[in-house]
Amino acid sequence: ASVSGTRNRIGCMWSRVSHARGRCRCRPANNDGGGAVHLFCNSHQRGLYIFLRAHWHLKMATLAPHISVDDLRIGWGTRVLMEHVSFQVKRGSTFAILGGSGSGKSTLLRYLIGLERPETGRITIDGVGAPHQYEGVPPFGVLFQSGALFSSMTLAENLALPLTRWTSINEAVKRELAQSKLDLVGLGAFPDYLPGEISGGMKKRAGIARALMLDPRLLFFDEPSAGLDPITSAELDQL
Repeated sequence: ASVSGTRNRIGCMWSRVSHARGRCRCRPANNDGGGAVHLFCNSHQRGLYIFLRAHWHLKMATLAPHISVDDLRIGWGTRVLMEHVSFQVKRGSTFAILGGSGSGKSTLLRYLIGLERPETGRITIDGVGAPHQYEGVPPFGVLFQSGALFSSMTLAENLALPLTRWTSINEAVKRELAQSKLDLVGLGAFPDYLPGEISGGMKKRAGIARALMLDPRLLFFDEPSAGLDPITSAELDQL
């Protein structure tokens, strides 16, 4: 099935569901003109860089940033990992955080999605507020670095988990929605496979599909192409 056809199927189905590591200081650069922007962290050890690619052809629904981070300080116990981190992410843009191993990318992601509470500073997601205080259906999807698929469950069952947790739709509709998302990422023939029976690239695709199950407007990906061959990485970038 084509991507557009699969998306139409997903939309029709949802319409039937009514209930359903070193210290650093970050200095943002101007982005008034669009294009590529870097936030450079002056770290004693590893640098953490942020890259923003804005799709200016998209109509922005609001002038408010989708994500705002203001003077954030994070760490573990008495150890400060980052401080004075500030940036904004506009709607309809691709925002990448780049850095070496151990520079704190995954840790920062944990704070952005609300798994950790900031020591100081503020994280705000438009329409949500502070993510660590939010309760309810997650307003975003997440692809964790390892994929985080449950090894004892099939791909279809892994994808159905968000629906089981946050909706009351029946099993038949769950299965149909899971199949549609698998079709979308090119895994339509593998719904009954276990994660241990597929390749690393396929696991990443399945993780993306699960992140899309609740049709979020915001997606977080933690190193989606790490450990993959160049061809598979390029295919994931295209996806």
